[in-house]
Amino acid sequence: MKTENHSEKIYNPENAFEQPELVSILKIRQTIPEQIQTLPQVHTLILNNIQSSILPDWLGQLTTVQKIKFDRGTMHLLTAHNMQVLSQMKSLQHIEILRGPLPVEIADLKQVKKLHIHQWQWKDDLHIPALICESLVQMNSLEYLQIDSGFLPVQVKLLTQLTYLDLSSQPTATVNAILELNQLKSLHLFTCPLSADQVEMLSLFAGLQELTLAKCGLTQFPQPLLSLDSLHYLDLRENKLVSLPSQRQFDTVSELKYLDLQNCELEGFPPGILSLHKLEKLDLSENPQIQILPFSINALSRLQNLNLRKTGLREVPDSIESLTQLEELILSDNSLESVPNLKVLPNLKRTDLYRAFV
Repeated sequence: MKTENHSEKIYNPENAFEQPELVSILKIRQTIPEQIQTLPQVHTLILNNIQSSILPDWLGQLTTVQKIKFDRGTMHLLTAHNMQVLSQMKSLQHIEILRGPLPVEIADLKQVKKLHIHQWQWKDDLHIPALICESLVQMNSLEYLQIDSGFLPVQVKLLTQLTYLDLSSQPTATVNAILELNQLKSLHLFTCPLSADQVEMLSLFAGLQELTLAKCGLTQFPQPLLSLDSLHYLDLRENKLVSLPSQRQFDTVSELKYLDLQNCELEGFPPGILSLHKLEKLDLSENPQIQILPFSINALSRLQNLNLRKTGLREVPDSIESLTQLEELILSDNSLESVPNLKVLPNLKRTDLYRAFV
């Protein structure tokens, strides 16, 4: 899954102007100071509890700002006038909104490529969601849409330019609405119940590279996923999968680099995984019936992160010493008597052995 860089320091107006050339992220509370026009490197503005309901016109002339986050206490800023101001910011690519409702004038932000809404809200007028979706369709550059909660109308299927869609806690009807978005490269569904028919239709997303189906009520491995030969990221955590496909079946998704099977009630180590030779991150944690790690684990020679916490492990085979790319190994909360010589792993940066031994 795509992640953002959170290592940059967040400044506020009280300390931003001491070394203005260092400021890239600025968090503004209550009043937006005109002096921010003098900050040459700022690319992110976080607005928090802003008193005024009107954004200043000069804000639209900022040439370096790529992202604006409407944080707490900013719902009153989501107006037609303010969308017009933001539409003048030629470098603006990313809008993040803590809570809606969205104005239909968001369609004016035709330069925006990424929209993240933490909680989509609107008034009781049932026409508003449809109008907003029509506005989103007019955002010709929109490639990334993330909505963390709230109902998404069926008009989302018109967003044919989307390549990244992240939905959480959505009802089943929403899943039906996205089935026509077969151009997607990344689809992330968390706590989104899927019927058997909807699981079958996942094969329609032939170009998918990233897929999250975490906590979606699955009771077996979704076989249609085996047709997604471009897949390199797969998150299936917190489903009742019990077992996985065979090595021969897994050959069709040989590009996988990330596989999360945390808390999937697996009845043992899934041997099919051993055919995924490009795998870099594997999470098998919270599957207490695994107990035995096969000697052939060294077939996963590109592994960088391996999480085996709470897997009931009694021993770790010496072959793990062959995983020379390993950077992180988590063995906590198990029943081990000993472990191989992990010091021979040249790239190992983190080892977690907390409560790993009997």
